[in-house]
Amino acid sequence: MDIEKIYFSIGEVSRQLNEEPATLRFWEREFPSLRPHYSRKGTRQYTREDIAKLRTVQHLLRERGLSIESARRTLKKNPDGEARRVELLAHLEHLHTELKDWLQAIEKVEEQQQLNSEGQYE
Repeated sequence: MDIEKIYFSIGEVSRQLNEEPATLRFWEREFPSLRPHYSRKGTRQYTREDIAKLRTVQHLLRERGLSIESARRTLKKNPDGEARRVELLAHLEHLHTELKDWLQAIEKVEEQQQLNSEGQYE
């Protein structure tokens, strides 16, 4: 994601979340907290905060399997807690991927060292 950019189009957000633009528009109708900015031409412009809210809705619906109504109630009860939970899960997934990459790199080094040490004794 571009650090300098303030607004993102529905197409950009759709690709980031791997959701269809129609799905994002539907979620906007179903969740009152999802209200992107509109340009003078009437196109949606999402901020990073909007994208974080969409990620929270996506998590509740897709990963936790909640209904629209249950997700709406959950967000109404504890919007910050759910957003924080999604943020932490994303961070943990990133750390998990990094750890797997490190483990693979270590295994390659160990294999190479073993091959080198076996070759010295022949």
